Amino acid sequence: KRYAGLDAFTISEVAQQLETDYGKIDFLIHSLANGPEVTKPLLETSRKGYLAANSASAYSFVSLIQRIGPIMNKDGAALSLT
Repeated sequence: KRYAGLDAFTISEVAQQLETDYGKIDFLIHSLANGPEVTKPLLETSRKGYLAANSASAYSFVSLIQRIGPIMNKDGAALSLT
């Protein structure tokens, strides 16, 4: 919903655009993914909301590496911030 009407925001599309613009990259920095309670203040986040966001974040990092890893330089690095 948040990205309705916008193009090229899937992980695969971003990876393709990165390769087009830069060729190979040296590093990837990933931050916590979206969750159902993202609009709430931190102290109002439920355990269920926290676990949902953490699960989405963990898998989105894997998904990024699957698609962006092939365009990373041999000694490149990936960092996930949670």
